[in-house]
Amino acid sequence: MRLILILTTLLAFQSAAASEFDEMKALADQGDADAQFYLGNVYLNGEGLQENVVEAVKWYRKAADQGYVKAQFNLAQAYFIGKGVPKNVAEAVKWYRKAAEQGDANAQYNLALCYNNGEGVPKNIAESVKWYRKAADQGLAEAQYSLGLMYTNGHGVPENAAESVKWFRKAAEQGYVEAQYNLGVIYGNGGGLSEDDTSAVKAFTFSETHISIEPPKELREMSQDFIDYKWRNGSVQWAFGNDTGATTIGIGLTQYDISEIALSELLSQYKDSFSRMIPGIKWINSKVIELSGAEWLYLELQSNAIDASIHNIMLLTSYGKQQLILNFNSTTEEFDKYQSGLRASIQSIEIDWEALKFDTTLVAAKQGDTQAQYELGVLYGAGKGTKKDYSNAYLWWLISARLGGEADLEFAASLLEEKEIMKTKLLAVKCYESNYQECD
Repeated sequence: MRLILILTTLLAFQSAAASEFDEMKALADQGDADAQFYLGNVYLNGEGLQENVVEAVKWYRKAADQGYVKAQFNLAQAYFIGKGVPKNVAEAVKWYRKAAEQGDANAQYNLALCYNNGEGVPKNIAESVKWYRKAADQGLAEAQYSLGLMYTNGHGVPENAAESVKWFRKAAEQGYVEAQYNLGVIYGNGGGLSEDDTSAVKAFTFSETHISIEPPKELREMSQDFIDYKWRNGSVQWAFGNDTGATTIGIGLTQYDISEIALSELLSQYKDSFSRMIPGIKWINSKVIELSGAEWLYLELQSNAIDASIHNIMLLTSYGKQQLILNFNSTTEEFDKYQSGLRASIQSIEIDWEALKFDTTLVAAKQGDTQAQYELGVLYGAGKGTKKDYSNAYLWWLISARLGGEADLEFAASLLEEKEIMKTKLLAVKCYESNYQECD
């Protein structure tokens, strides 16, 4: 019975897709740029019909000629790599420029690359910096990183370590690995910050985890090489520390799910295991505390390491289906010097729990959980943990309803224009049939 239900659902989706494609084709033939761009995507990806790159470029061009910025960018890409048209980098630059001048960050970044490398246009480093900056100001991590490099090397701008740090940090906060590494190298070499400039290391936000923390002004973000050396087991993802690394704050996530374990029970388990594993352990404090809208384990201890006596403060809490660990670690000799800053850091911890709930709900929704799909629609509709988006609310309710789950389709549809309703239905088909890989 379940197999029949799944097949019936799939056939219904396919039938709807064919019908809606015909409707979109009719709109495209009438000159609707949105529909033309959609057809370009369909032919490019072979969605429901045979892939036809030449036909894709044809529809991108029609939309691009009407000023449709995403089509202009895609057409530029086609010319740049020679897909569906003969390779023509100068023509690619022409369309990158049209999209860039309309504010498309990706086009601005690609145009900057063309000027930087002299591809399709005479090499012009000043123009390259100009377009990197425009894209960087819009939050494009690649452009932020590239602009940081320009300031590091003095290309097109005066060499400026502080500006390098500024742009590397912006990219690093979005998870851009190369920027994280370069930032760590700068800090490891003592560059980028003056004695008085501590603002760059305050309120550091880890975008992947929605965690914000203010490390003491004496501590800097550590390089990835240092993190890999000190925490060889890979338990720490980010760390702040002093120049010697004798005092650090390490932040990590593990796959160990403690969400169903009472913290009082977990506290007993940790105290028992630590007492057995750590030589010369002395418990200073251990309790459950309230912090940043959640309960945390607070463990404070001293232990005798091979070459030093260590003062440790550990915080642990449940973070979705992972365990969040913050390790405030110092030699006992240095602890008096840094303890006020470390304790202030603990109090500064903030977590965007709404964003976390959205992220975990999205993961469950993409695993086919209809209740999560319904809840995701609610979160999109209310703007909880994400930008308010009625189209996405409708999309996830459509999928939930198709799979027999809860939905409020009439209410969601009442918030959208008829044209948007049709597009969202098409995207719902695409999302479902791609096993939730193409839902944007």
